[in-house]
Amino acid sequence: MFRQDRTNPSTAVSNWKGRKDTPKAWASTAVSTWLNGGLFAGGGALTATGGDTVTYYTKDGVKYRSHRFENSGTFTVVTAGDGLVDVLVVGGGGGSASREGAGGGGAGGYRVLEDCTVAAAAYTITIGAGGTPGGGSSATSGTSGNTTTAALASTWSASGGGYGAREGVPGGTGGSGGGRGPGGGNASGNAGGYTPSEGNNGAIGQNANDSFPPSWIFWTGGGGGGAGGHGSAGVANSSTCNGGAGGAAADNTLFDGTNDYYAGGGGGGATYFMGAGSRTGNGGSGGGGIGGSGCGFTSSGTFNDTGADGTFRTGSGGGGGSTLGSTSQNAGHYGGSGVVVIRYPYEW
Repeated sequence: MFRQDRTNPSTAVSNWKGRKDTPKAWASTAVSTWLNGGLFAGGGALTATGGDTVTYYTKDGVKYRSHRFENSGTFTVVTAGDGLVDVLVVGGGGGSASREGAGGGGAGGYRVLEDCTVAAAAYTITIGAGGTPGGGSSATSGTSGNTTTAALASTWSASGGGYGAREGVPGGTGGSGGGRGPGGGNASGNAGGYTPSEGNNGAIGQNANDSFPPSWIFWTGGGGGGAGGHGSAGVANSSTCNGGAGGAAADNTLFDGTNDYYAGGGGGGATYFMGAGSRTGNGGSGGGGIGGSGCGFTSSGTFNDTGADGTFRTGSGGGGGSTLGSTSQNAGHYGGSGVVVIRYPYEW
C-alpha cells in the first residue's frame, strides 16, 4: 500500500513511527523499492505462517498481520524481510485457593516486546497452562500458572501467575502475585525480574476481628495481582464480608486490532458462618475469575457460592473458593491459559 508520507523526508526522525517509516530517509528511492523491502538486508516483505492470522490497520493507517497462538505451535518465517517482529507474551494465570480465606490466583506475566529479530526459520511457541485450584473438602492453596515462551532468535518468556493461598499460607509469587487469606504479607509479582515489570502484587484477606488465627465467624481472601494493577485486600467486619478484587488487566489493541484485555487477577473468596453477609470478590477486568461467596445474596437476589475460573487464553487468575457454614465447601478455580501474539507490517 503506497503511503504519501514516505515522500516527505523533512519529517523529524523522532517522529517516525518505528521501522515502518524508515523509507522517509530515502526520499529518492523508487516507491517500488519501498514496497518490496529493498532498503532492508533481508529484501522483500516479511511473510510467515502459524497460529490464527488477522490482517488489520492501526489508527494511523498502517497495515499489520498478526499471528495469535492460543495453543503451543510453530511460527515459521518464510521470508524474513527486515527481520523484525513485535511480540506479546502472556503466562498462564494462577489457580485459586478453596474454602475459608481463599485468595484469588495471580495473573500470568504480561510482556510486550518490539523489534525482535527473526530469520527465515521455524520457531517454537509454548503456551503456559493455567494453574489448578485447591480442593473443596479442605482449605488448600491452588497451584501457580506455567511460563509461556516464544523461542525466537532470542527467547522471550512471561512467568506463570502465582497461586492463590488459603488462610495462614503466603500467596504464590509469579508474573503477578496470588492473593491469600488473613495473616502475613502480599505476594510479589514480576518473578522474572523484567523491566518493565510483567505484573503486580497479590493482596491479603481479613477476618472479622482482623486477627490471626481467624475468629471462625467470617473472613475473606485477597485478590490476585494483574498486569494493570495490584490485587485489593479483602474486607471483613461486623457488617461486611467482601473478597478482594483482582488486579486490573492490560488493555492492548496493538497486536490484533481488537479490544483485547489480558492478565486480570482473580478475585478473593468470601466465607460466612453467622451474622449479616454481603458480597463476593471481583475478578480483574481481563478475564480474572470472580471469587466465590458464602456471604449472602448478590444484588440480583441470586446466591453466588461458587466463583469462576479465569478466562482461558487471557492468562487471568482464578477466583477464590468459599464456605457457607459446614454445608457448602467450595473449591477454588482454574487460572486461564496464556497466549502469544506476533505481528509485523504486512505491506509497505
